[in-house]
Amino acid sequence: MSYIEDKTEAELVDDIGKTVIGTESGLKAQFSQAELTRRLIVATRDLNRATTEYSKKLVNLTYILFLVALIQLIVSVFSMPIPVWLRFFIWIVLLFFIFSEIKLLYKK
Repeated sequence: MSYIEDKTEAELVDDIGKTVIGTESGLKAQFSQAELTRRLIVATRDLNRATTEYSKKLVNLTYILFLVALIQLIVSVFSMPIPVWLRFFIWIVLLFFIFSEIKLLYKK
């Protein structure tokens, strides 16, 4: 069956098109169809692995971005030229919105 594994996809499709049922060409067409299906399954599994890997990287980058935004928020609130009690009030309101968004995110 190595003669089928060495062929390109275009050659396998050509073999499938040249079939006469019950002859040697029909048998080759069945092997060609099976080989194309096998290659498709392998390609789909490889794509699934790559997609999973990149989605994990994107999630990690999102967490890093969230931490940077949180640090920027802390610095901006506590560096405002307003009374301390108002800074803490603003901080509490912002934390409420942040945690409510996180809660909505995990509900989905």
